[in-house]
Amino acid sequence: MFPFIAIIIATFILLLACTIVGLPIWYGLIVSFLMFTVLARKRNHSIKEIGLMTVGGLKKASIVVSVFVFIGMLSASWIVSGTVPYLVYYGVQIIHPSVFYAAAFLLCALVAFIIGTSFGTVAMVGVMLMAIAVSNNMNIYIASGAIISGIYFGDRASPMSSSLALLGAMCETEHYANVKMAFKTAIVPGVLTFLAFLALSFSSGFEAAASNTITDDISAEFVISHISLLPIGVILVLCLMKVNVRIAMFASSVVAWIVAFFVQSEGIIELLMVILFGFSLPETSPLTNIIRGGGILNMVNVAIIVALSCMIAGIIEKVGFIRITAGIENRDSRVMLFLKTSVAALISAAVGCNQSIAVIMSPALRKEYYFRAGLSNSELAKDVSVAAMIIPILIPWNIAVLVPVTTLGVSGIGYMPFILFAYLILIWRVFVCRFEDRGEKRLHKIAKIREMPLNLMLRSAIIKFGSLCRKKKDRRR
Repeated sequence: MFPFIAIIIATFILLLACTIVGLPIWYGLIVSFLMFTVLARKRNHSIKEIGLMTVGGLKKASIVVSVFVFIGMLSASWIVSGTVPYLVYYGVQIIHPSVFYAAAFLLCALVAFIIGTSFGTVAMVGVMLMAIAVSNNMNIYIASGAIISGIYFGDRASPMSSSLALLGAMCETEHYANVKMAFKTAIVPGVLTFLAFLALSFSSGFEAAASNTITDDISAEFVISHISLLPIGVILVLCLMKVNVRIAMFASSVVAWIVAFFVQSEGIIELLMVILFGFSLPETSPLTNIIRGGGILNMVNVAIIVALSCMIAGIIEKVGFIRITAGIENRDSRVMLFLKTSVAALISAAVGCNQSIAVIMSPALRKEYYFRAGLSNSELAKDVSVAAMIIPILIPWNIAVLVPVTTLGVSGIGYMPFILFAYLILIWRVFVCRFEDRGEKRLHKIAKIREMPLNLMLRSAIIKFGSLCRKKKDRRR
């Protein structure tokens, strides 16, 4: 057990060091993969067996990586077709900078709830909002924090959320009961998050002075046409019809290519270059740093991280390290149950670099202890929905946050203090669990009193009354 824990700690330190120094995260993951491989060999697993484990992990990674390919394709296609420029053109006129951060949070939450995908929402709405923030010289870290808070508020409670569906499968709970639960547990933190971003918006003191300038620049570079909204309409309709998100993204991208060809007069070769390498304008354009990004190749770094993390997860799952960590513990309080579930989610998300891995591993590690505490699967799902679905976005190298910030074009970790929804929902969950603990203690006291014979109840009351009288006399003296 000690070597496994040592490798977990070493992996955490390596990934944290890569984040601080600015090195690619997959450097640390390669070292971690080699350490887990050596440990698997020491546990008498052959090279062939380890190879099969990693292949199994890569099969899981292929599904996730394909989503990243479609995200890179979609975001670039929406820019070149004029969809993002159209949204920015009217967005800077509608969304006033004095309420921008709060509006960004609400808009992302709404779209993510409707379509049920955090990554898709970043590609659809986040890129546009970030362009508006940059055009008005706003704090891009606060803006990205508002966007990330919004997408995870909406995605976590969406009936079409794949993470919520996975949660139901792992905790053996009904899907729409989970939807209701996720929304209820997020109401108070969501309102507080909105008010916090509203306060940050008011305190920023920004004015829409740049609106006229940027609209002129956009209309000079792109054809502003309502037809550019077609790609949005396609993806919204398909998502509402519960079509696979990858198919919906691809269909929207195809429509965007047609719009780019006929409306924006883009050539076939130019379109292919944009899809692969992302969209960019000449250095002389005033929109160079405002409207840019996307592209399949820009998601390569993220894809490598997913592949390596899934390979590591494959080894951990097959070798059985998880079973080693599941010891016997006494009955915990409600708060301690949640905190230990949060630790399990933190370790899973930090080493696995994937939100899905945290959602899978946390119930597997903690379900037995909720059963011992006499709690239902719905209580387990409630804790996991906060711990495993929220904690990953507070780990800079986790895909859950790395993909959004990569899509938004934000570097560094300056956005971390501003993912307010994540902090508030964790604090709120601890508060609620603490309240439940106190309520349970009161119920135990009432139950004990009811079980006591009448003479013992009178005797206990007389003793308490006498002790109170003595305390009053001591105070007077």
